[in-house]
Amino acid sequence: MVQRGLIPPSLPLVPGMEGVGIIEASGSKVADSYPVGARVAYMAFNAKSYGQYTAISAGAAALVPEGISWEDATGAMMQGLTAHYLLDKDVFQVKKGDNVLIHAGAGGMGQLLTQVASYRGANVVTTVSTASKAELSKANGANVAVRYSDDTGNAKDWVQDALAASTDGKGFEVVYDSVGKSTWNGDKEVLKARGRLILYGDSSGSPDPVSPGWFAGKSLTLSRPVLFHYVPPGEFQTRAKEVFEWIQKGIIKFEYTKFPLADASKAHEAMLARKTTGKVLIEIPQ
Repeated sequence: MVQRGLIPPSLPLVPGMEGVGIIEASGSKVADSYPVGARVAYMAFNAKSYGQYTAISAGAAALVPEGISWEDATGAMMQGLTAHYLLDKDVFQVKKGDNVLIHAGAGGMGQLLTQVASYRGANVVTTVSTASKAELSKANGANVAVRYSDDTGNAKDWVQDALAASTDGKGFEVVYDSVGKSTWNGDKEVLKARGRLILYGDSSGSPDPVSPGWFAGKSLTLSRPVLFHYVPPGEFQTRAKEVFEWIQKGIIKFEYTKFPLADASKAHEAMLARKTTGKVLIEIPQ
């Protein structure tokens, strides 16, 4: 949303809300828990991680266990924690036998949601834009990957293909939508009665306003969760620990697209154009 100017930032701005690094100094009250030289991953609204140094509250930092790479530790932050709360009972507890539709299945978030939902035994259907992204999504555990654009880039109707991939063609208990405007109406069609629509992003723009009656035909429930509301400082450590455990157990794996800090603007342009797959990392020079 900041990328598209929907939330204008205050200038001057040092971007970045997550990162990993080595502790150079700790306050006296937390020095025992966060010793100098320890590896740490962090997430905060104003973390200023596009820099060689930053100051982070201890409540927004988690020690990185041995055996977890720098890259995976970064992936565990905003994307890993988002997957954790989206699949948690606080939003929707995915379980064995659920029909789950995940939009943008080849993206970083789509891959993580697919991996965990598949691990839990759900029937996972994803939407993607290209044949190569369909193969990538299936490699991450999707039972079926449905395309919402053809080989020329033109939009195609994905709704019937998605419905056909659900159990008995009856639709989905939950839809995870990070696309927004272009998928919104189709979401309503593919959800079962009493289904849950979880809108956690809007890469194609915000959906058009609707009245409460829009949901009444199937008694649907809409959630528009925000990461920092579900992962406040009091829950950060516990959730981060569980995401690290997912990594250690092999439940989730990350794919990365890396850009040097000097090309950070190109990274954002590529994300907005949906030209990236997996987690986008900005490499800070030492």
